[in-house]
Amino acid sequence: MTIEQPPTQYYEARTEGFSQGDLFEVPVAMAMVLSELEDETGHKFDAPRLISGPLEGRRFAMLTSPTVAIRGLGTAQYIDEIRTLVPVISTDRLREVGTISDGSVDVARNSDGLFRYMYLPPLPAKRFPESLALLFEPVTLVHDLLKDNRVSQLTYDASQQLQRKLFWFMTGGAQRPRASFSPPMD
Repeated sequence: MTIEQPPTQYYEARTEGFSQGDLFEVPVAMAMVLSELEDETGHKFDAPRLISGPLEGRRFAMLTSPTVAIRGLGTAQYIDEIRTLVPVISTDRLREVGTISDGSVDVARNSDGLFRYMYLPPLPAKRFPESLALLFEPVTLVHDLLKDNRVSQLTYDASQQLQRKLFWFMTGGAQRPRASFSPPMD
């Protein structure tokens, strides 16, 4: 694994249009495994089945649709209405449910070195806690659910880091330096 220091600045208000890496507080349904659940009669499921839960409450999520798939570069014109996001969960919550350890949080803070996750520092002005984006659990939402719910946008360095982390995850382990990525920032 290539060790790089994470960006020093993560957040900014940059553009009116939506871009890959934008953070939102939106209703997000997360997948559940039915074998861990019972139906209303108490029947336990024999084989695992994935379902998507209802859109309940509001959660933080990061837009991972490529900017060029959202809107034409240099324009505010949106191309389609479907967006892909990943849930963003606080490190406190992930530790509480046993998903990650204190040591894993330290690795995330120091090098953003956790496969399948991207580290996001807190943004107190927006009540956004120290968190991890769950790159392995994409969800889709329609554009209208994002309107007026943006929390922040990523800086150029943090956008490069997102693209680096997505490349690492999508290739199953191949890594490139953050500086080799050039995310559009219009």
